[in-house]
Amino acid sequence: MRHFCRSDVWGQFQAAANHYGSSTPAIAWKALRLYGAGRFLPGESLCRGLLDPRLPMNEHLAHVSEERLHGLQHAVNSPHAAMCRDKLMFHDFCRSHDLPVADLLGVVSRHGSRDAQGEPLSTPAQWEAFVRRLPESFLAKPRHGRQGHGIVALGLDSREEAGLPEFAKEVAGLADDGEDRILEQRLRSHDRVAELTGTRSISALRLFTRVSPEGEPEVLDCHFRLIVGDSVTDNISDPCTGRFTANVVALPQLEDGRLGTAWAFNANGLGYDWVTHHPTTGALIEGFEVPFWVEALQLVKAAARDLLPIRTAGWDVALTPNGPVLIEVNERFQHVGFGDGIQRIRQALLADKRYLETGGLSCPPSSSQLH
Repeated sequence: MRHFCRSDVWGQFQAAANHYGSSTPAIAWKALRLYGAGRFLPGESLCRGLLDPRLPMNEHLAHVSEERLHGLQHAVNSPHAAMCRDKLMFHDFCRSHDLPVADLLGVVSRHGSRDAQGEPLSTPAQWEAFVRRLPESFLAKPRHGRQGHGIVALGLDSREEAGLPEFAKEVAGLADDGEDRILEQRLRSHDRVAELTGTRSISALRLFTRVSPEGEPEVLDCHFRLIVGDSVTDNISDPCTGRFTANVVALPQLEDGRLGTAWAFNANGLGYDWVTHHPTTGALIEGFEVPFWVEALQLVKAAARDLLPIRTAGWDVALTPNGPVLIEVNERFQHVGFGDGIQRIRQALLADKRYLETGGLSCPPSSSQLH
């Protein structure tokens, strides 16, 4: 109930009431009923438009709340998932399994920094020699960051403007707040994706995989997050403020990678708008063919098998000019609930949960039964 007693939540209920021409108590009552029916927290009900009084209560059946989805993921995945939460371990995982990943350039920590080859970075001379070798553009990422929080883009412009010694101090000081950071190559988007979005920053595919009890990996659903504007990341919401960005999400067809339905959450957290054209470039989204689609599917299927005993995961994949590259993996992924994919995910994880609870005695579902 603490989620329903906060003043900011009641402020959102009031804003929703004004938006929909309803009353605040009516909006709050529907939000409470949705939590009881499907464990949807107020923010989820608001952003998905479920509190619209014109919608029937059973509209929530087309969605799965984070609480319910994370509960299923917890039931079917091994709890030993450090490589999904630690970006340095994820790099090691990818390299050990010959999976494409951005080049690791170094690790910055107040406990001791090093370059990618393991050479220590401590003295001013070592730092200056290190930053001199860095590429024209690179990213600094919190080692245990989530949702794009704290990612900083640095590069040649910063180095020339500040001067080499000062830039070396800036890079060395990235961990002054106590957060370890990895430095990695900044990937650039495929030409056709850049034409669609108007930026070379990565708009990632989020591919949802599951490995069946027989050990067969499959892709259950996919989202394509399209950057709008000059953002460094394609996150749907700002991890610092919680407010939604203007970034667009589109649904590729699994059979051929053509984009169909697309939407953008409203910045005020009240519902969403369907989108047909990219807001920056004006390019038509529907029908856009995702480059390297087959290769991306093959990549995450291979990676999903290597990730066992984590059986279901959400993979972020960059589409670069040279092919798909893994960005990160999440064993507890989010799903906004549009399209048939969320039902495939729900059915698959429910079946896997029953299969594991019976010690493998129940009949696992086939791929055709789930699709």
